[in-house]
Amino acid sequence: TLPIFQAYVGSTQSNMAVDPTEVTLQFNTVSIDTASGYKTGTYLYTVSASGIYYLYYNVTMSNFDSGMTAGQIQMKDGSGNYFAICRIDDKEFTADSAYVTRNANAIVRLNAGETVKVTYYQTGGDAIADLIQTNSSTSGAESIFGGYLLTPKTSKETTQVTEGSDGDSFHDPGE
Repeated sequence: TLPIFQAYVGSTQSNMAVDPTEVTLQFNTVSIDTASGYKTGTYLYTVSASGIYYLYYNVTMSNFDSGMTAGQIQMKDGSGNYFAICRIDDKEFTADSAYVTRNANAIVRLNAGETVKVTYYQTGGDAIADLIQTNSSTSGAESIFGGYLLTPKTSKETTQVTEGSDGDSFHDPGE
């Protein structure tokens, strides 16, 4: 079975912490999970098969404090590597009740057993930002995190062989 997952925010995550705390975003309801890799208790996706994955998120947040200087939403793997980073600038709102939506995607090589999550980090201001629940029967969930396996083979698991003009085979010099 091809690993595919998607989770969404089924209930609002309120008053998220500020600097120096990085907060794991709580996608607490699973809509698709063919390999049983997403855990709603930890908000982590655990990779079941090594390969190259397409990962994505769409996040809507509200109630930013006007004293906030910056915010950042990103994916993070179990080794601490960040990718698909989106920044929220304090110039995007003038009051404490602004809504901001960010989305990003990434193609990454992951090994079986590795974990991936979406996190939020804020500098300045008070801890009043919320990851909001917006679900409808027609448009679905607004805050989602998901992904799927593109190919189970990584470049290290394959060898490119090219035939020379004389019919001899040789290996790619990049190996």
